[in-house]
Amino acid sequence: MSTACRGETTTPPRGRPAKQKAEKQMANQQPTERLVIALHRNLGGALQLQLAQLDADGNGHGYRLHGPKYLANSTTVFERDLTKRDAQEIRQMLDAVFPPTDTPDDA
Repeated sequence: MSTACRGETTTPPRGRPAKQKAEKQMANQQPTERLVIALHRNLGGALQLQLAQLDADGNGHGYRLHGPKYLANSTTVFERDLTKRDAQEIRQMLDAVFPPTDTPDDA
């Protein structure tokens, strides 16, 4: 119980505040963005390996790790959603080889 200005007592409102309800609903929903690693092949046999950040509709942007800059008429050979655990493991490996610094490196 909390005390009002004149010494009166009031009871706190029942139920959860709106912010807590919204946070719980968001935690129960599937994430709207995901990170995938994908391998694509075009008709000529060229391969492209990329990381892509996609929204719920599959649209987004990526980072090409290997292969030609643009693949026309390509098919997806392999695509896998990365998990939080994948991200932690990859981040550990990156930090071991490329330790974080205070200043950005253009190399």
